[in-house]
Order: sequence, then C-alpha cells, then structure tokens
Amino acid sequence: MTILHKKLRIGLALGVVLFASQAANATSATETCRMEGKLSLALSHDQRQEREPGEFANVDLVADSFERTEISGEVVVYAFLLTVGPGEHDLIRLYRVVREKAPCKPRASQAPVFLLHGATVDFRTSFLPSLLSAHVPREQSFAIFLAQRGLDVWGLDMRSTLIPAETTDFAFMRDWNYETNIQDIAVSLGMARHLRRLTGHGFEQMHLVGWSNGGMLTYAYANDETRFPRGHRHVKGLVPVDIAFKFSPNDEQLRLDACTRAGVIRSLFLDVGIFPTDERETRIIGFLAETAPNAPSPFAPQFTNRTVGLFGGTLTWQVLFSPAFPPFVPFYHLHAGQFDSVSGLPIGLTFTRASSLFALYQEFPSWWVWREFFELNALQCNALDLPYDDHLAEVKVPVLYVGARGGFGQYGDYSTTLLGSRDVTTLNVTLLPDQPLDFAHGDLFWADNARTVAWAPILTWLRSH
Repeated sequence: MTILHKKLRIGLALGVVLFASQAANATSATETCRMEGKLSLALSHDQRQEREPGEFANVDLVADSFERTEISGEVVVYAFLLTVGPGEHDLIRLYRVVREKAPCKPRASQAPVFLLHGATVDFRTSFLPSLLSAHVPREQSFAIFLAQRGLDVWGLDMRSTLIPAETTDFAFMRDWNYETNIQDIAVSLGMARHLRRLTGHGFEQMHLVGWSNGGMLTYAYANDETRFPRGHRHVKGLVPVDIAFKFSPNDEQLRLDACTRAGVIRSLFLDVGIFPTDERETRIIGFLAETAPNAPSPFAPQFTNRTVGLFGGTLTWQVLFSPAFPPFVPFYHLHAGQFDSVSGLPIGLTFTRASSLFALYQEFPSWWVWREFFELNALQCNALDLPYDDHLAEVKVPVLYVGARGGFGQYGDYSTTLLGSRDVTTLNVTLLPDQPLDFAHGDLFWADNARTVAWAPILTWLRSH
C-alpha cells in the first residue's frame, strides 16, 4: 500500500492481523496433511547452505503454526510462522498460494513468484483481500488470480505486521530498518525455494514483485544480492509496483520534497525515541464507515463516518500531507474518487468498492516502523549515504515497472534506468483524463478492474520471463 503521514489519522491503518479470522476455513496440519516435516527439512537445507555466516542465525519454525486454507477450486493458502531473531517480536509469517492435487500436495506450477506488501498493510490485505471482505468475489485477489493460472505464489508478513495492538514498549524496534527487511526477505526466499524443491517443483529462482514500500524493497533487495555469485542469488526478475526509488533530475522539486519529509520524520520521531507509527485508528474508521456511515465521525464531527472513511484514499495529497510534509508526487492518492459537485466532498470510489475497502481497514496491522519511512524518503532524497543503492548498476535481471497515474505513475520509470538491466518494460495505467480522479495507487490491487488493466499484463510478463 502506501506510506501514511501521522498528521491526520484519517488514512489507512490498523489492528492486529490474526489468522483466527480464517478459522472457519482453516485446518491444522495434523488434521489434513503432514507439512511440518517438510518445513523443518527445508529450513535445515537453508541452514546448511548459508550464503554467508549467520544468514540463518536464530531462524526457526514456530511449532504448530502451519495453517492450510481452502480458497476455491484447487487453490489453497499455506501459512506458517518463523522466528528470525532472539526477541519476542522477531517473527515473520510466510505464505504459499498454490493449486493442489491432494491436501498439501501442490500441483506442478509455472514461474514461482514472491510478493512483498507495502507499509501499513500485510500479505492478506494486499494480495488476498477477498478473504477478508464479503463484498467482492472470492477470486478477486492478486495471489489467487496468479495461482488459478498455474503460478506458485509466495509472500510474507513482515515483522511489524505481527506486533499486537496492545504493545506499549517498542525498544525492540529501535534498529529495525530496510536492512532488517532485506535479511527477512532473503530467509523467506531461501525457505520458499528449498520447500519447492522438496515438494517436487525444482530450485528455480523467483520473480520478486513489490507494491509501494514493497517496491522500494525489491530494489534494495536486488541491490544487496549483487554481493553473491549469480548461482547463489534467489531473484531472477523484478516487478516494482507504483513507487519511485529515486527521482529523475528533471523532478528536482520532488527530490527536495523527499528531503523535507525525511527531515520531519527524523526530528519529530526518531530523534526523540518514537519508533512505531501508530495506525490503530483506521480500524475504527473502517468499522464506523461500514456500520454507521451517516453518523458524525468522532475523528471529525463535521463529517460523516463514511466521508471520513473516503477522505484518506481519495484526497490523499491533501489529507495526509501538508506544505510542511509535501506529498510524494502531485495529486498522489490511493483510490480514484467520486465527489459531490457542490461540497466537493468524496461520496464514493470509481474503481474500488468502498464497502470492501472499509472491511479491509478493519483488518490492517496496528503498527509500522518510522525508521523504514525515514529510509524510504532518504533514498528518494538521495542526499544521505545509505547502503541500499550502492550496486544498482550491477542488477541485471529483467524488470517490469507498473504504475498508476493517480499514484507514483510515470515518476517511477526513472528508477529502472539506474539498473544494469537491458530487459526493461514499463506500464502506467491511466483511465481518466484528470489526474486527481484517475486510477490510483491502491486501485492496482483492490479495484474491480485491476485484473484486466494491471494483473493480466503482470501475468503475461511473468510467464514470458
């Protein structure tokens, strides 16, 4: 998803994501199949074949965490937890979305792909949203779309998404940053590849697809992986979705705006020891917008709950940003909106179902990491020496960039030119003449027409690479 400014909590963010909401459809490993043994074996393969000392230090399976959820037809979702450090909150959750021929026996598949979610969301809200909302068809999720068409789909919930809402001491988060995520992505990719091999699908490298902040991490991860010989790399292709890792010299003001945002985050939060972004109010916003849409909002009593629920997505560049904290790009928004001709207030969404979006708000994680948001903006600012962009020219895998004109859109094209890749494709989705009303950042994965304007082109590219 996107990165949210703390100025107004009328945006998107959150509540703890627990697999309990799938309890009606989830079955334990012991009831249907024996996957724990393969998971342990895959991890032991990873540990024996470390690419560098300590790569899998403190990594272990969480006992009895494996879940299998039937979706539709032959498609199922596997999920399990890994510890990735010594601390209580050093946890990630891995996912596999795949077709089965029998319980826990995946069918032969085409290109394996690994999906990275953005900030303030997780794997399910990003790539399996139809499991969380009764307002859209069960199949209307990117991960299911790919799996139904024969791809082996993987992903993870990053550490911050699993922190309980009631947490009060965040000292453990002090040093969490992009490097933390890169390490967790490497562990996850290695685990996925070894488990694929153990289930008869080979050891093929994977495409890495990242949305928003996940797109930043596709670049940062590929940059880091150049340290290893080609045969020891996990990734064979990149698909950053609606993000600008760097801004073009022609967009100097946008670079300076990123410097401003980085400075604000550092001075107001990091320098005074505030490490998490508190996103819990969006869960309430979504609940009220769904259950009491016409009542006054407790967050802005002059507006209804429904209007407040629509503000952050349709007028993102105004509501979540300000002159002191400028938007990423002009007219940046999450969803194409419809507005009252007299008041100018949002009354609906053009491509995404508002009812589904409000349901998703209630499932978002409670916390994100200020240092990650700082590093995102610092990378776009390009004035601070960070290690995540030192070897971009050595990244030579094929790349597909997908943007939305209402989001980062064409401003993300430039980042692909910094790579050493010769096989580069760009796709920018634009459906309406006015940019403030056009198809946007969140529409790419949540809109009813996303499968035709975004998912199908991504699928075609994945199959051909």
